[in-house]
Amino acid sequence: LFIATCNNYSRLMPFMFEAISDYTELLLPEDMLSSNSIRSKVVEAMSSEDSKDVEIIGWLYQFYINEKKDEVIQAKKKYKTSEIPFASQLFTPDWLVQYITDNTLGQLWMENNPNSSLKESMQYYVARDTLSDKKLLPEEIKVFDPCCGSGHTLTYAFDLLTAIYEEEGYNKSEIPSLILQNNLFGCDIDKRASVLANFALTMKARQYHKRFFKKDVKPNIVELEDYGSDEFVGIKNFGSLLVPYSSASFDDGIFGQSTREYDIQKKILSSEFHCVVTNPPYKAKGDLNKELQKYMEKNYPNSKADLFSVFIERCLELTKSNGFSSMVTMQGWLFIDTYKDLRKFILDNHSFDNLIQIGFNSFPELNSKFALAASFIIQKNQKGKIGSFISLNNAPKNANKEQVFFNQKESNSIFKVNSESFKSIDGNPISFEASGDLRKVFKISKKLKNEAEPRVGLQTGSNDDFVRFWYEISSELIGLNCHTIEESVTSKKKWFPYNKGGGFRKWYGNQLFVVDWENDGFNIRQDKLDKLERGLCLPGNSKPKNTQYYFREGITWSLIGLTFGPRYTPVGSLFDVGGSSAFPEKNKILN
Repeated sequence: LFIATCNNYSRLMPFMFEAISDYTELLLPEDMLSSNSIRSKVVEAMSSEDSKDVEIIGWLYQFYINEKKDEVIQAKKKYKTSEIPFASQLFTPDWLVQYITDNTLGQLWMENNPNSSLKESMQYYVARDTLSDKKLLPEEIKVFDPCCGSGHTLTYAFDLLTAIYEEEGYNKSEIPSLILQNNLFGCDIDKRASVLANFALTMKARQYHKRFFKKDVKPNIVELEDYGSDEFVGIKNFGSLLVPYSSASFDDGIFGQSTREYDIQKKILSSEFHCVVTNPPYKAKGDLNKELQKYMEKNYPNSKADLFSVFIERCLELTKSNGFSSMVTMQGWLFIDTYKDLRKFILDNHSFDNLIQIGFNSFPELNSKFALAASFIIQKNQKGKIGSFISLNNAPKNANKEQVFFNQKESNSIFKVNSESFKSIDGNPISFEASGDLRKVFKISKKLKNEAEPRVGLQTGSNDDFVRFWYEISSELIGLNCHTIEESVTSKKKWFPYNKGGGFRKWYGNQLFVVDWENDGFNIRQDKLDKLERGLCLPGNSKPKNTQYYFREGITWSLIGLTFGPRYTPVGSLFDVGGSSAFPEKNKILN
């Protein structure tokens, strides 16, 4: 009976269940139906409520791959093509999935149907007044997730589309088929993830219409594959960043074939959609293999620093004019200099329609102070539009950011800002909280770069080995008041004061650490060279940076924080990335 059931599901969902023949029966565990089987233990561990959620298997897969993900990341090497899915995935909290979908697909529908009751069911929707001069039919709407994972975003989009079809009076028995055939598209380089996304949408359709399995309808979700075709060479490495270069079908002479999956893959990677919604992969360019690095540099020079930033550009390519591209990413790209060209490109051509700066506790399961996220919606080819911006950063670091969002929304703590105004500050930071008066300050005031020399400092490569609190070390081993590296060498001391950032503090303080800089940092230099030889260190990080500024009097601040707090640094300290520093002329330091 078990085998017959599997074979029946293979007919209905071939992407999920392989047919079982006589010889493959041998591969089935003998105790599959027993109370001690792994199947039984998984079922017992799930609550009745969780087991009714079609996405439960996708969430199980997330935890299933966590061990492999940790293993790949801790290896600290350039990631192979096969390792990219594990190393770059970060799963999206439910409320952010709903936020990006409500404010893209939901907004699209509200623009076309301003009197729609849909907004009453979209609790994360931020209302705005823009109207469209063209009314879309439900089956004309196209939604795409180019990094769909197990289908988290698309399953919520299914619910929203269901409400849209119902509002327009469509036959309920036809709605699931219409949605899967016409509206939702997705892809992923991870085979298991794409299979689970197909399964989740199929079960969504079955949940809505009990006789859905009698229809020959499959979701438009594919695992990205090269199919032996020149135009898809490297797609397992490049993923949906790859753009097909020809319109020809897959044809290799007498062995030519054109599968449904191939046709879908070609279509989605060369089309434009009304809404593109995703949580892209996150991984700095330097951690990626050379082929992917070169592809990013050649095709996306404005955003090449990280996979997520490259996907910001790619998603805009995949979006129709006046359509919406929405993502969850790290928030740093909104401000830091590395991404100024990307910001300029966006502001010169598009507008922010909606944005929430989430900050700390963006991904509660990570418990990370570094994974500070933002979620945003960009409207393509709409320059100079007034958008809605919400900051969740004023709440405590461990606050429930979903609840903070609701509080801000209900109190109308929403900044209304024209995207053009971000150009008034050098580098175009998305500084939506800056007042008009503050923007004038940037126009008329002196610039730091003209008054001092900001520099990034030492990266030890292993703080556990080379950094200590000052009180852990005998004072006889600590060198104080050295003016130069030469003085530090002749002092014969091993440890020296080290500015390493720390919590918010202005004017002075946070001088808690010392670093091993004996004999001009001999131990750190040798450790870096050793790691370089073993492939554990990039050439750019194989030696200390800006050593000519070590031990100089200056100003330091903490890299991580919500408020800028400059602090005076007397002669005798080194500094690192977290305690980046600037070095004005001596007569300007305390002025």
